[in-house]
Amino acid sequence: MLRNCCYGLVAVYVLRPTPSLRTEGRYHFFSSVVVLVVATIAFFLTVPVFRAATAAHPSIAAVIADPALNMVFLGGFSSVAFGMFPLPFLPGHGVARWNRLAWALISVVGLVGYVGVLLSPGSGTAAELHSVGMVPLLTAFSLFALASVGFWAYHLWSAKRHGELELDDEEQEDFDVFATE
Repeated sequence: MLRNCCYGLVAVYVLRPTPSLRTEGRYHFFSSVVVLVVATIAFFLTVPVFRAATAAHPSIAAVIADPALNMVFLGGFSSVAFGMFPLPFLPGHGVARWNRLAWALISVVGLVGYVGVLLSPGSGTAAELHSVGMVPLLTAFSLFALASVGFWAYHLWSAKRHGELELDDEEQEDFDVFATE
């Protein structure tokens, strides 16, 4: 029985049609909306669960649910905030190709939620954002981000130049942003 189920899963994976980039973008958009809805529900549940977990005699379920809800909330908003960057290996690339307005909307909601978590009272980061100790951290983050994007752009440009990469018309438009001939 288990063997037939595994064969079925492999067959579905191998034989399924590959969706177009626009269809894949639509799928990523709707899955991101579901993630944001679940993260928002988790956010609204954190207050009563926190009160139950910090009561005089908390239940084990409340003690476990409190950090779990916080992780669902933070993980949901951060995955949407960073996943919507329009890089080819992230879901945001497909969403941006499918619908720019939908991509902008879901990106803004994800980023606002993520920044809201960082700046919320009690998170411990609001005071740290004003300290001089953040300068090295932000500098290192910026340099790493620039180096990563530069590394990716150089190898994309190099592969295209040597004929190792075939692009369709829409991908060619995206590539032309980086090409300098």
